[in-house]
Amino acid sequence: MIQGAALTLALCSPLAAGIVQRDRTATDDLALSGLFHDLVPGSSGYVTRAALAALPVVKLHQRVKPELPVADLIVLPLAELLKAVPLSPGADGLVLKGADGWESYLPLEFVRTYHPYLLLYYDGRPPAGGWPKIYGKKPLAPFFSDISPALGPPLESELEYGYNDANQIVEIRAAVTRDRYAPFFSSKLAHLSVTASEGRKVFLANCNNCHQGPGEVGGNVSHRPFSLLSALAASNPDYFSNFVRKPTAFDPTTVMPAYGEMSKVDLQGLMAFLREAREAGVE
Repeated sequence: MIQGAALTLALCSPLAAGIVQRDRTATDDLALSGLFHDLVPGSSGYVTRAALAALPVVKLHQRVKPELPVADLIVLPLAELLKAVPLSPGADGLVLKGADGWESYLPLEFVRTYHPYLLLYYDGRPPAGGWPKIYGKKPLAPFFSDISPALGPPLESELEYGYNDANQIVEIRAAVTRDRYAPFFSSKLAHLSVTASEGRKVFLANCNNCHQGPGEVGGNVSHRPFSLLSALAASNPDYFSNFVRKPTAFDPTTVMPAYGEMSKVDLQGLMAFLREAREAGVE
């Protein structure tokens, strides 16, 4: 049970099995898929918000995002979800899938260390009662996940698999890290230059939440296939690098964040990875 600045609610402890349903009963049921112990391989299950709220949840009084006001939050630590719906043997990570195509990947070690949470109620309201939007346009609902200083330590470095927070979550998929990212290290990508190998790390840490990589692994907010990104990096590197640094200068409507502070070394590595992947015939 998490202690400290967070206040754990005294709620009844559910049985380890039985909260996952075969069919969706409401539009904001959370879908579970992949390597969860309670699921038949290849199937999906659903958990209601009420069932999630019956697990050991936590009350927080904080901002969800810097631009939003302080609010009373009821959140479920993902570690508590995994106690109720455990992973199958070998599974060691969670894919948080957003309705807009966003994907965050949380290794099990990250879950244990930083205690990321799933937002269930905002100022006592479910999403149907009205949740705020990020930047005035991106919904938090039906579920939002992040870390909190009340639950765990602050992040001290860039994450290997990109941003941990996710909004518009509709599904959590349990996976094996090695298998999920195998296409990034396939035989075609086994002999990258040192620069391109570093660029692969840059892509995973900065791009893969929104842009699918080799084997269509990752998010797909942009709907720009990996083959297009690699073609741009190879044929028009100046345009590619300028777009990465200030995307709104080329597309005022884009939701892509600016990477104006990305180092020249990282940007060169990123483009080298994309070029060499293209030369190897990776799509």
